[in-house]
Amino acid sequence: MTSSRVKLILLGVFLLSLFIGTDFALAKEKIGIESCLELQKIGNHPSYPLDGDYFLKKDIDCKETSSWNDGLGFDPIDSFKGVFDGRGYVIANLFIDRSENEIGLFGVIEKEGEVFSLGLLDIEIKGEDYTGGLGGMIKGKVEEVFVTGEVKGRHLVGLLSGELLEEGEIRNSYARGSAEGVEIVGLISGEIWDGFIENTYALGEVKGGDNIGGLVGENLGSGEIKHSYFLGEIFSQGENVGVLLGYNEGDLINSFYYNEEELDCVGEGNSEECFMVSYKERFYDYDDPEIYSNWDFGSIWSDYYKGEDFPVLSWQIEEEIKTPSLSKKQNKVIPWYRNPLYQEESKEAFRDLKESLDNASKILSDMISLLEEEIERRG
Repeated sequence: MTSSRVKLILLGVFLLSLFIGTDFALAKEKIGIESCLELQKIGNHPSYPLDGDYFLKKDIDCKETSSWNDGLGFDPIDSFKGVFDGRGYVIANLFIDRSENEIGLFGVIEKEGEVFSLGLLDIEIKGEDYTGGLGGMIKGKVEEVFVTGEVKGRHLVGLLSGELLEEGEIRNSYARGSAEGVEIVGLISGEIWDGFIENTYALGEVKGGDNIGGLVGENLGSGEIKHSYFLGEIFSQGENVGVLLGYNEGDLINSFYYNEEELDCVGEGNSEECFMVSYKERFYDYDDPEIYSNWDFGSIWSDYYKGEDFPVLSWQIEEEIKTPSLSKKQNKVIPWYRNPLYQEESKEAFRDLKESLDNASKILSDMISLLEEEIERRG
């Protein structure tokens, strides 16, 4: 083979790599996490960057964190801009006790950050302002996450999120346990500011002063809460206290709460599409057009307990289902590879990859033909 032909072929390969290889070159290697020590390395070690692509390899028990850092516990992962895929596994017994702001597994999940298919089980977290189990402040996307345990703080406190802002999203998730603070407290999030919550539920108790709600303490700006419900108790003698939402200037769409004492759904503000029913059997009728208007029973909500109990999310179904009103069964998250939603996404991804490879193959074939013509022309 002549040197000119070798050079032309190498040039063709180089140009092809520029055309189709950019995404592959920029693709980040997925980083597996299988211990609490590895979890703590995120943002604290060059091999564990804050914009990394992470996944859990197995369930992690973080009970050792109660003795870390002279009793301060786990150091929150701050300014997370990457992806964290729990793959259906749980992080259990996470402990944090810090007199600081922005406290949680993640201190802040930035707009680029994504967390999904993850469970936080039996956590114990204490902080000051912006304190939440998953994140002190969430600006990114959260989906199919559950949190159980207790969270205590001062202002903007939530079992799942301290504050959801800047178009951050929490979807298809739930919280079970307790949240306590001075003001602006809820189980899903202490505050929403231009954030979005959809298809969530919360079970447990909320304690605090002003702006206290079972789901959310206050909803500001263009914040939206949709297709969600709360079961539990509110303990407060403050102002703007509601069973579902303390103070609301945003949207509240097709959400409900169960209460036999006819307390207000929203302490102050818009409560037009919030429903209160004093006999729970009505909630068991998932065909009720007033309560469950536009709720997606199938891909989002499960109808397994129709006629018997409150609804649960479809992804919770594995070998058994966690019922919201009883505590006989263990919380479960369906593994990502058994989730129909992920299966469909995987099929679509493979279809896209096949199309890209087919296109690349055609381009390569055309380039080889051109190179061969050029070699023949040059003799």
